[in-house]
Amino acid sequence: MTVRDWRTIAATEMARLYATETARWIRDLAWDPAPALVAVEVARTTWGLPGLVSVDVRGRVRGWTFYLPVQDRLDVGGFVSDSPDTTTALVDAVIERAGSSQRLGGLVYATAPGLASTLASRHVPCERYSYRLRRLDETSGSAVTCGTRPLVRPPDVLRHWSESDIDATSELLYESYERNAGPIGPGATLDDWHGYVTNLVRHAGCGTLLPALSRVLTVDGVVTAAALVSTIAAPTAHLVQLAVHRAHQGTGLGRMLLAAAVDASQSAGFSAMSLLVAENNEAALRLYQEAGFTEQATFISFSSAEISGDQGDENGLRPNSELRTPNSERRTPNPELRTGNAEPEA
Repeated sequence: MTVRDWRTIAATEMARLYATETARWIRDLAWDPAPALVAVEVARTTWGLPGLVSVDVRGRVRGWTFYLPVQDRLDVGGFVSDSPDTTTALVDAVIERAGSSQRLGGLVYATAPGLASTLASRHVPCERYSYRLRRLDETSGSAVTCGTRPLVRPPDVLRHWSESDIDATSELLYESYERNAGPIGPGATLDDWHGYVTNLVRHAGCGTLLPALSRVLTVDGVVTAAALVSTIAAPTAHLVQLAVHRAHQGTGLGRMLLAAAVDASQSAGFSAMSLLVAENNEAALRLYQEAGFTEQATFISFSSAEISGDQGDENGLRPNSELRTPNSERRTPNPELRTGNAEPEA
């Protein structure tokens, strides 16, 4: 198995690989990644988005991945493999690219055989995320009991989200997640969250953001809770984020906003709604289960950010590869195939 720079692969071959992965996502997730992959291919062939392919002795591509150098970390934007050996080869090659100066992180669809165990053996902690889907063309309504929704009274305001809320939403996510990893890794700063929300608006990694279906709740003029909704396929709405400020968690605001997002998506004609939630978030899992969201697949979040570095390099990364190549040129990040996650407090 040989690992190569993916920029050496012909566009026709990459188009075949993208089509195969797109078919898988549509079939298994009701998610069409084609718009994001179009942007990824443009980045690959123009400014040189870094990535790797694993090729067997017959010259067949058996796996591929791409990543973005962002400050002191390497963000993996996609990871596809057809065997444990391919997974190992790609993981080790990415770790080589990260080197001792960059942390490694990502949130990827967990279809690559042995990905979690390979990362763990290289001292890269992983967390499983449940991808859940709720059919909206059923007659059960929002499936969130109206009687449990808190009343919104003046000066509280529940309204549509708009781009003017980017700053306030960034602050809300920063305060809500605190030091938890969330979708962009542990230790995220307010600037990191601002970049994350801005990318949700500008890029298609989490689908196309729909302000008309997204909601914010303000209390005394301050954004206190938010539900951000995108579309990831013609019939599918996606709950990118559901966040409640820590001071108001446990009051039912998450439940109310979930119901509002489900109702708005159903009224807009979507036949399904999806979301991602960490498997260790028991309160959120219970809320989504009660609301009719059932598990369809698993994603894996990984980050070497909190490793002490007592083994391997200073980040604790331990590659198992003889591959030695320089890090790719850094560019302005354009994370087209990164996914969001919904992490409310009920």
